[in-house]
Amino acid sequence: MGHKKETLRRALFVLMLTLPIAIVYNACSKYQATSTMNQSSGASTSNQNYLTGRMSMSLTDASGNTIYSDSSVGSSLTFKAGTNYELNLSVTGFPSGTQFSLQMNQTDVVSGTSIAIPLQAGANSFTVPTQGDYSWQLVASAAGYQSQTKYYLADVTCQKPTFTGSSLNPAALTVSSGSGSNLYNFSASKVITNANGMGPYLCAFDPTGTSIVDTGFTDCTQTLSNFYVNYVNTRNIGVIVKDSCNTTYAVSTPAQLNATEPAMPGNVFIYGQISNATGSAQNDPRVDNVTYLATNSNGHDIVQPHFSAGSFQITSSQNYGMPSSQPFGMKINVSGIQDTINVSGQTGSVDASQAYISSLTYTTDEAGDSAPALNFSGSNCTLSKQGAKVLFTQGQPCSSGTTGDQNKATVEVWGHYQCALTDGSGGADISGDFDGYTNLVDSCTGGGGGGGGIVPITL
Repeated sequence: MGHKKETLRRALFVLMLTLPIAIVYNACSKYQATSTMNQSSGASTSNQNYLTGRMSMSLTDASGNTIYSDSSVGSSLTFKAGTNYELNLSVTGFPSGTQFSLQMNQTDVVSGTSIAIPLQAGANSFTVPTQGDYSWQLVASAAGYQSQTKYYLADVTCQKPTFTGSSLNPAALTVSSGSGSNLYNFSASKVITNANGMGPYLCAFDPTGTSIVDTGFTDCTQTLSNFYVNYVNTRNIGVIVKDSCNTTYAVSTPAQLNATEPAMPGNVFIYGQISNATGSAQNDPRVDNVTYLATNSNGHDIVQPHFSAGSFQITSSQNYGMPSSQPFGMKINVSGIQDTINVSGQTGSVDASQAYISSLTYTTDEAGDSAPALNFSGSNCTLSKQGAKVLFTQGQPCSSGTTGDQNKATVEVWGHYQCALTDGSGGADISGDFDGYTNLVDSCTGGGGGGGGIVPITL
C-alpha cells in the first residue's frame, strides 16, 4: 500500500527579503549567492543600537575540502542530504555575550524542514537531513542591539535515491498501553531496520487506524508516547516513512489497542460499538465495526457533560491539530429528566426514569485528499439502564456584604443507548453507554452597595 511522493524542483526561486540578494542560476541547477546584512549604514531609527561586528563563514566536507566561502565570489552552497559538514565561523568586533545561530528553512515544499543550529566562533558540525531548496540565515544577536543577519540560498541534493517500500517491515510497528485509559505508545524504530534509502528517516503516524495521518514527522527512532486514541480494540495502525530524499512510503499492520469500558456510575465516558454498516459507512475505518471509547483519563477533557433544566448533554470532541483536521466525536442529548434541586437550600432530588434520547450525532475526522468527514444522526433511539443522582456539597459562607453560602450540587446521569445512524447515503447501528456529571454552583447574592448579585440556581 506504499505510495511515493516525488520532490518537484523549481525552475526559478525568488526569495522576498528586507534587502536584496544577488542570485545567479547556473546551468547545473545549483544556486550561487552573495549575502547582505540587514543592518543600516545610516543613522539608527530604532531605540536599539545596531551590531557593528563582522562575521563570515566557510564550509568544508568530511575530507577537508572547502565547498563554500564568503570570500570566494560565486561560491555555491550545494550539499548532499544526510552528510556531515563543518562550518567555520569567523567573527570580529561583536560585544561580549553575542550569540550566533544558523537557521535553515526548506522552501520547496509546504511545511518543509526547519532547523536552527547554535554556533560558536570557529568550527561547528552540522547536517542537512532532507533534500530540497533552503533559505539560510546566519544571525548574530545581543541584548540591547538590533540583530544582524546574513542571507543565503542553498541547494541540498540527494546522496542515495534508492529507497523502496519493500525494504520496510510494517509488522515491526509496535503498540503498547500508555499511562492511562485511551493513551497508547507507538514505535516504528524497527520498521526501518533494513530500510535502503538515505537516512535519517522521519515518521508520521496514523495511530487511530483510519488511514488519516494524525501526527507530524519526527525521528523514526523516537516513540510516540501517551497518544490519545478514541478508536480502540483491533485497528490497522499505519506509519509514513520519509527518507532524506523526500521519498515516502505508507505501511500499516493490525494492532490491538487494549481498552476497558469504565464502570457506571462514577466515571465520565462515552462508549459505543458500531455494526451493520451500509452505503457510505461500509468499509470506512472511521465507522464500520468501530469500537468507540472517549474518557477523561489523566486530565484529558475530551468528554464534556452538561445538565440544566431537566436536559442532559454529553459530548466527546477532539481535534489532532493537523492542517486538515476538524473536531470529531459523539454527542448525546437526554431529555425528560425530572428534578427538584435547590442548590442554595441543599435540597431536592433528580429522577431519570422517564428520560429519553432526544438526539445523537456521530462525526468523523477528515484529512485533505484522504476522506471527507461523515456526519451521522441517530434515529429510533432507545434508552435503558438509565439513572441519575445528585450530591450536595456545603460551601463556605459568602463574604461580608453578600448573603448565602457557596454551595454546590453535583448531578450525575448515566445510561445505555441504542440508535440507528444515517447520513442520507448510508448508515449503521450503534449501541453503548454514557456517564457524566455536572457541578451546579450557588453564587452569593447582594453586596456592591445594593447592586444586586447573582440569583442562586434553582432548577
